[in-house]
Amino acid sequence: MFIRQKPKAFTSVVTLILVLGLAAILSPVLSAQQSSQVTIGLVGTPSDPFNPITQIALIDHWIQSILYMTLITYNSQGQVVPYLAQSYNISPNGLTYTFILRNNAKWSDGVPITAKDVVFTLQAYIQQSTRVTSLLPFAEKSNSTFSGYTLNMSTVETPNNYTVILKPSHSEPALVAFFADFFYILPEHVDEGQNLTTNTYINSHLVTSGPWYLASSSNYVPGSYLTLTANPYFPLGEPAVKTLTLQFFQTASAAEAALRSGSIQMMAAVPYSDVNSLKQAGFTTFVAPEYRVMFLQFNMNQYLSNGEYNPLSNLLVREALGYATNITALVNSISSGYFKVWGQAEPYGMTYLGYPAWNSSLPDPMFPYNTSMANKLLDEAGYPWNGQTPRLNITMITLATIPYFVSAAQILKSEWAQVGVNLNIKLEQTTQWVYDSFSAPQPKSWNIDLYDLTEPADPFYPANFLFGPGNGNAGHFVDQTIMNLLYNVSNQVTSAQGRAQVFQEIDYLANKQVPYLFLASETEVDAWSPQVSFNDGIGGMMSLPLSIYSLSYSTTPTTSSVASTATSTTNTLAIVAVVIIVIIIILAALLMRRR
Repeated sequence: MFIRQKPKAFTSVVTLILVLGLAAILSPVLSAQQSSQVTIGLVGTPSDPFNPITQIALIDHWIQSILYMTLITYNSQGQVVPYLAQSYNISPNGLTYTFILRNNAKWSDGVPITAKDVVFTLQAYIQQSTRVTSLLPFAEKSNSTFSGYTLNMSTVETPNNYTVILKPSHSEPALVAFFADFFYILPEHVDEGQNLTTNTYINSHLVTSGPWYLASSSNYVPGSYLTLTANPYFPLGEPAVKTLTLQFFQTASAAEAALRSGSIQMMAAVPYSDVNSLKQAGFTTFVAPEYRVMFLQFNMNQYLSNGEYNPLSNLLVREALGYATNITALVNSISSGYFKVWGQAEPYGMTYLGYPAWNSSLPDPMFPYNTSMANKLLDEAGYPWNGQTPRLNITMITLATIPYFVSAAQILKSEWAQVGVNLNIKLEQTTQWVYDSFSAPQPKSWNIDLYDLTEPADPFYPANFLFGPGNGNAGHFVDQTIMNLLYNVSNQVTSAQGRAQVFQEIDYLANKQVPYLFLASETEVDAWSPQVSFNDGIGGMMSLPLSIYSLSYSTTPTTSSVASTATSTTNTLAIVAVVIIVIIIILAALLMRRR
């Protein structure tokens, strides 16, 4: 009995090894794995990714939407939903906003988020931000702050640690959009008493509240990547993706190549000309509606920063450039048909409580293509042309990182040359462009700035940025009638339709003076690996913090690759199994002979 048991025991051991080996080989094929890491490709270089008080560039806004929570936010359908606040209420007259905060919310350092943080943030925005015009109902004049305003404490109540009651001095319908899109709550225990008008302090003391946080400064390499770690204190629960990397590319083609190679799994704003080929390659694509308008911003100052006369200060020259531009052909060329030709500040689809805020009486395009009229106006402006030497030399800046900006600039250079205007194009990286466009003092160094504008879903914000007194109005367009409509009349109108009509009137008055040459109302096309589960929507990939929070990425191969892998593995296993069985038989026979 003992002698016969030995071979059985030996055979059992070898068989067990075989079973374990087969399980190890099969496990990659048979089990679905959820990856804890995802990389998103973004085109551009962040210039101000951590400071909500000073950020202007869209890429910085995207990053901050992941790092910080707002009181409320937008879902993928564009609806306002609670976020840091678990609930909120707005009184019918618009004079009381009540926010009940989540009592389990904590900062990334573990300190609870309370009503004090909300009040501190409101004060910081009013005292130190250029966006103070959005918060004037809570402000009073001050001679000792950066903005010239401070928080009117009578407009704020905090009955307990998790309740904030805001009582604006007058009804301001645009506040909802501001709270949902811009009002990133800051940590009082970290930032109190600090100068937030620069990035020096906040960049080295970064404490945030969003789904991911910056665990170490070494995880941010400017211009290259930003690697974020899942926030264990996030009140909605720690995200499934434990490591989220934002990789920055200087060109869209480089980002797209990374997507195709698999080194990144998602990409915001893919080149429009490549959408169909990405679909054919198996990637998921989504056309995201946006409140985004593309335009040329004209410098309205009589002189440039170097003292030279600025011909764009002449209305006739601005109108001439409008006629010299084949806007419809340009827009279709740069967007492969994904943009809508557009001629005003309020983007297509912008409404207020269902009423259109854009002016349907304004033409699209803003000017018909008419080189004869362009030549006539330039002659009248005092710039005759002999058909050879350019009659005008003007400079336009734009972002080098946005392919369709570059394409549009090249088209404009070609078209305007036909009427004797030489366009000098300056392609700039994000940091330099933000400075030249918005941070540099008046008057600016350029004649024209080509870019686009994305704003929250309220008609106040495009008009405020482009026509108001803030840095966005870099061309220095001043119209007191528009200012009155924007900051007084729009707040006093009692009907929704009446408020929408105020912004229609603003667009009409502005277009008569041509401070901008509006080109298109845009959409964004995003793309991601078929193994990524993501709910895209209005505004696009990086405008949806709840969708980013909920994304998942499965490392399970696609159906075709699973079948291929399974077939190959089956053949290999068959050979391995035969070899092992033969070895078992030989070893068992040898052992039997010895016994």
